[in-house]
Amino acid sequence: MTEAEASYCQDGNFWKFPNRKSIKNAIFELYYQLYYKFSCEQNSIPWQKGKVAAEGMIWCLQIISLLWLPDMSISNWNKNMIIWKIIGYLKFDNVCSELGIISECLVLSVLFTCTSFLIFISFFTAIYNSYSIPILILNTFRYLFSLWITFFFIPSIQLFTIFLKYNFFPQDKIAEYQNHNDFSEFEISLLFQIGIIFSIIFALVLILLNTQFSGDIRHSLHKLVIVAKAHSQVDTHIAIFTYLLPVFYAILAKNFIIYLQILAIIFSAILIRETMVIRPYFSFYYTSIAILRLFFISFVSLIFILGRLMDNSLVISILAIILGPLLSIFIVLFTKKSKIAKNIPEDIQNINSEYELEKYLRHALCSNDFENKDKIIQIFENFFIDKRLNCSKLLSIWEANYCLFTLEDKTLANIKIAKNKEISDLNMEANYQEYLCNKIILSNHLSDSLNFSNFFAEFQNAKRKDKELCINLLSFLNEITSIKPNLKYLKKQLNSIDENISVLNKQYSQLSVKYFNSKELLSLYASYAKDIIYDLEKSALIEMKIRSFDKVFSSSIIDSSTFSFLNENNGILIISNEFENFGEILYANHKSAEILRLPLNNFINDNFFNFFHPYHKERISNGAKKFVQFSSSLETYLSQGFFLNLPNNLLECVGKLSVTVINNFIVSILIFREKEIKNQVALISDDYEIICHSANFQRFLGNPNNNFAGTNIKNLFFDSEEFDIKPFVAYTLPNFFNKMHLVYSYYEIYGIKVPYAILIKGDEGIKTWKIEELVPNNKTANLQVVSSLLSAKLPESFATFRTISSFQKENHSEEDLDSKMDLYRFTNEAPDKYDFSDKNDENKSQYSASSSQNKFLNMLQISSKSINILHLAFIFAVLTVLAVNIAVLVYAFSKINIISDVELPLYIGRAGKYFQQVALYSHMVFQCYVSQMPEAIALVPDIFSRDVNSLADFETLYSNMTIKSKNWNHCSGQTIINDVNVDLWPTDGGVNPKKVNLVKAVAEFINHV
Repeated sequence: MTEAEASYCQDGNFWKFPNRKSIKNAIFELYYQLYYKFSCEQNSIPWQKGKVAAEGMIWCLQIISLLWLPDMSISNWNKNMIIWKIIGYLKFDNVCSELGIISECLVLSVLFTCTSFLIFISFFTAIYNSYSIPILILNTFRYLFSLWITFFFIPSIQLFTIFLKYNFFPQDKIAEYQNHNDFSEFEISLLFQIGIIFSIIFALVLILLNTQFSGDIRHSLHKLVIVAKAHSQVDTHIAIFTYLLPVFYAILAKNFIIYLQILAIIFSAILIRETMVIRPYFSFYYTSIAILRLFFISFVSLIFILGRLMDNSLVISILAIILGPLLSIFIVLFTKKSKIAKNIPEDIQNINSEYELEKYLRHALCSNDFENKDKIIQIFENFFIDKRLNCSKLLSIWEANYCLFTLEDKTLANIKIAKNKEISDLNMEANYQEYLCNKIILSNHLSDSLNFSNFFAEFQNAKRKDKELCINLLSFLNEITSIKPNLKYLKKQLNSIDENISVLNKQYSQLSVKYFNSKELLSLYASYAKDIIYDLEKSALIEMKIRSFDKVFSSSIIDSSTFSFLNENNGILIISNEFENFGEILYANHKSAEILRLPLNNFINDNFFNFFHPYHKERISNGAKKFVQFSSSLETYLSQGFFLNLPNNLLECVGKLSVTVINNFIVSILIFREKEIKNQVALISDDYEIICHSANFQRFLGNPNNNFAGTNIKNLFFDSEEFDIKPFVAYTLPNFFNKMHLVYSYYEIYGIKVPYAILIKGDEGIKTWKIEELVPNNKTANLQVVSSLLSAKLPESFATFRTISSFQKENHSEEDLDSKMDLYRFTNEAPDKYDFSDKNDENKSQYSASSSQNKFLNMLQISSKSINILHLAFIFAVLTVLAVNIAVLVYAFSKINIISDVELPLYIGRAGKYFQQVALYSHMVFQCYVSQMPEAIALVPDIFSRDVNSLADFETLYSNMTIKSKNWNHCSGQTIINDVNVDLWPTDGGVNPKKVNLVKAVAEFINHV
């Protein structure tokens, strides 16, 4: 690590890991393992519909059974008792009452509720302490818990509240259970009463957590999962209604049953309206079931009220038989006609509330009319920018889910979450869904940029620990060489050193296995192994692997494996995308400084857009902001090349630009290499005026001392500003000894087109340019090098290259080649505008990169035309070479594993303990001298002379450390210690000391101990 990098990473919050709330995350992880892992394992749609209907009917009938009492006094009511008895038997407490075992059922309900809560707490504790829970146990608990919620939740709450009521207000008979005296002889202790109270509380906690965290809010599943929903707001209110109605039943049913029925009507009406208006469920079928079951509760309550007021059960029967089905059909039709799609605002500008925004966005996500992913992203971002609306975190999760499951872009989803991290929301469901998104993003098959961002954060953390270790070592050596060392301080430092070494051993071992192709990591690990823990064997193995990397990276063969974020032969810039410091260069490696020909300290913390010419700087900066804000694809290949404006020169580079997140900070990572400039280049304005040019541009034109800045290229080369110069067409310039050609071109960065002109000398030069710039508007221009360099995912460009190459091999003339290239340019040329009208549909389908299957078939079709024996032999040779390379990599990887598994002695820590022991002995001798013991006084002169010699050695050590401390970041502790010799006194009582190397003395001391 350089001094600049160390000083930047020392105090900045950018590289620090965010503080996570472990308790909240443990709860989220528990529900992830209980429900989310199995949310995609859905059954068929008919099976789901049947399950939803059955659960809705059971819930509805259990609630309805709470709306009547066995002793309701309505004329001719006894004729209908059998119907209500059957309905009542859907609740197990009524069955237990008939069997005379209601007290036993109460005990079982309390035990099951408390046990469920204790199991939940046990699962939480295990996950909180990072223990794994067997899948079989999780599946069993989830199945039993779902049965309890479906069949036993309402009866259990009813049992608990009724028992508490009659426990505090004893009665001879229990009206709620057909006037039986089930509780009269049931004696319970105070502890059991407390258990019932806690059971009521536990049941509420469990049902609310289950409602909040067991659902799935992914819009991508709205056609596959019947119960998929946008959020759990309505479900939470229904759960509260389900919990409160049995409580009110126990309080009001005996004497005020009509008030209970009125409350049921009011609550049901509120929930029906809320479900109708908010429409939390994506499925119309599930929405209808939810509304119908609430409607039946209010309908039954109403006919019971009318029956009691009219004192005639015939009214109840007629209303139930005739009006019930008719009203049900009317409710379903009304629900269908008032679908949310008909209530959304027609114009986006008319949206004035978060509620309207929610409806509009849900329609956009679920409708086939919104297939343009850029439009969806733009809709989201426009509303997050609009300060009129207080957008909740749940809307940002919708956007992240759209990116994650519809676009299947983890990087984009990660950016959307980080971009809205400042949105504070107490909604636990939103926080849980954010946790799920982050967990899925960090799962396997990460993109290259996400993989690098994870590596970078972990590596910077290891560097910080390494730095702390170096500082602690220096502090320890400084204190121990002082005149009066502080033993408490030394002990504290030793503990800190021991802890840092243990952590670093683990971090470096894990990082070297996970990111074994990072030269910078391995170099730091080798230095740590050699200079700190003094493991020369491990250091030698790591350095051998580094040398093998150097051979691969320095070879002339360039493939996708060498052009990676972890290859230090590429320049890497990490650029801030935060609003406060947009464009600030946060990190740069040494290779980038070499490419830019600037000291590393000169441009870290500088603005990246300063490397572009002032004429284009503001446009590119604004384009970058729009690119980060609205683009749906945040990784772009700059294979056509882009130009950085350096003092007195233009630097042409190729690379890849990715927007990603590091520790919740949105950044751009630019990985680039310098492109060899074979031709001279001039950046031009939109009016064709030269802004700046490369160093030898004048020499090419025969005017080495002339500056052509501000000159119009049409006047310079064609003597007329009216000349119609077309992009990507080579114009031969007159009045030059060697044929000189001019090409007007442009490159794109952040969606901004930057025009430039190229001077190409000679026929060979123009022929090379034609091959390299064959596809001017594509992202894989220099296909002979760049396509493999960047692992370009546009096989249609590769297909075109193969077609032109085979066309050339058939001995066609250069004119034929030119005509074929002109034809291709005519088909693909779109330098200044994009036309998405019907006439371009064929071209769009031909050159679209949206379907990986079409790309594969296209490549397969082209390659099948040219397969022959030579091609098969070549493929066999390539496969053989790949097999050998894989074997070598596996062997090297196994070596790294062997290196990382070795447990090493902590020499520095033990050396410190040795020094501490020596100091303690000296202190004891001093105490003996103070106590005037004759034996001690006789040894004082000899010991004092030895202490003087040791003090001189320690002073030398301190001076060496002072000199070396300027390069503390290299951590060369072993080199310093090896230079120091100390006195080793013989154990046989000899007088003369022996000069021994400090490291050997410590090792001998350890062996004796």
